[in-house]
Amino acid sequence: MERNAHPGLGYWLLHLFVGREESRDDAVFPAIRTRYFRERGERVMETVETVIRADFPSLRLEHVDVGRGEMVAVRRTLLATYDVMITVYRLSPTASAVDIVSTRRGMFGDLGAGYRLIRALYEKLDGRLKPMVGRDVGRRG
Repeated sequence: MERNAHPGLGYWLLHLFVGREESRDDAVFPAIRTRYFRERGERVMETVETVIRADFPSLRLEHVDVGRGEMVAVRRTLLATYDVMITVYRLSPTASAVDIVSTRRGMFGDLGAGYRLIRALYEKLDGRLKPMVGRDVGRRG
């Protein structure tokens, strides 16, 4: 298993105060690294929208811009409101990448809710889209 594969105590203590989590190529935790798919950008956008509507009833899509490859969803709970920005990058006609940013509104942290949401979204997408493997993974445009 990869070192730092899962957040430890320090991460959770930090997220008492930090209310933002994002995926990226060099994320410390593999579960929230940028995902690359061997799919057209439009298909990835459709799949992300379907996954959110079907599997994440607490998320409400506020805005979808297919041309820019962006989606904004909001999750409201009794104690907080979370904004989730999903970006689909079209790398080529047959390849796309997905990045996700989760931000909690307010003065306290998210207690790892952003990490858990990003991980869960990626798990659903990994099961529905073809992953891109090989030397081109991680290269954008």
